[in-house]
This record gives sequence, C-alpha cells and structure tokens, in this order.
Amino acid sequence: MDENTSVGLPTGDSRAAEQEWKLCETRFEYAWRYFDFHAKQRTTMFNFFVIFAGFVVNACISLFQKGDWWPLLLVSTAAALATVFFVFLDRRNEEFVHVAEDILLVLEKEVLFKDFKRKIISKRRNWIGRMTRTEEDGTLGIFIREADDETRNRESKYKHGKWLPAIQYIVIGVFVCFVVLSLHRLHAIYLFRQFLSALCRPQ
Repeated sequence: MDENTSVGLPTGDSRAAEQEWKLCETRFEYAWRYFDFHAKQRTTMFNFFVIFAGFVVNACISLFQKGDWWPLLLVSTAAALATVFFVFLDRRNEEFVHVAEDILLVLEKEVLFKDFKRKIISKRRNWIGRMTRTEEDGTLGIFIREADDETRNRESKYKHGKWLPAIQYIVIGVFVCFVVLSLHRLHAIYLFRQFLSALCRPQ
C-alpha cells in the first residue's frame, strides 16, 4: 500500500484537483470583485446623474419663467455637455461590467453549474407588466440564464442597458430644447431691437 494513502495524505491527483479548485476560486473572486465594483459605480453615478438633472431642469424652468434667456442658454448648454460626459462614463463602466460578466459566465458553465440541468419555471414580464411563466429544461446559473435568454430573443424588457440610456437621452433632449428655445427668444429680441432701431433712426 502506498505510504501517502495509508496515512490519509492527498495523492498527486487530489493535489492537482485541489490546486485547480483554488485557482477557480481565485478567478471567481477576482472577476466578482471587478464586476461588483463597476456595477456599483455605474449605479452610483446614475443616481448622482438623476439628482444633477433634477436640480438643473428645475433651474432651467425657473430661468425660463423669469425670461432670463442668456443665463438659460449658458446653463442648458453646460448641462447638455455634462450629460454627454455622464453618458460616456456610463458606457465605459458598462463595458467593464460586461468584461467581468464574460468571465463569470465561463466559470458558471465550466465549474459552478457544469452539467447542472433541472426543470425550471422561467418567469418574465411583458411590456405591460404581466408575469408569464414557462416550464422548461435548462441549465441553472445566473449569467447562463441571461445568455440563454439573449440567444432565444427572450431577454428582459426592463434591462438596465435599455432604460438607463433612454433616460439619459431624454434628459439630453430636454436640455437641447432649452438651448433652442433660449436661442430662439434671443434672436427674436435681437430682431425686435433692430426693428425699433430702424423706426427711431432719423430719415
């Protein structure tokens, strides 16, 4: 009998398996920390953006009511540019999140949920919010389910990747409307002054 086996020490195969498992744990921890950091950063930035947009829109409405067209033009232009900057940062954080998701998906397929198939009840909401339930055979796993839904064109109607950009574009549109409106009013004032100047000019 082998000496290592008689005293309960791990064999070469068990050592290799243990090292492989520790490596998988390290990979998972590394990918999860990366995913968690950038996902939280994206959520925090969006929350800050909503607060920022609320304050600036309120300021623009106040300037519009007072007829302060030059301040309205400056504030709305700066806000539109700041929103574009927010959009760029959000896109970059989204890319970082997807990088981590790719790694976690592979770890789920090859380690965590390998050959772990069960009959599941898939729950999804349609556009009007009604919950639908579908019983099917599938591989369990978080990112596995998401990837499978995308492959079958059944992805959620309420994904962050859809609604966050939509809100950002709407806010940009609001600021652009204030810019156009202020330019229009300033141009109208300029034309009116030109008209008065022409009337008052001695013949």
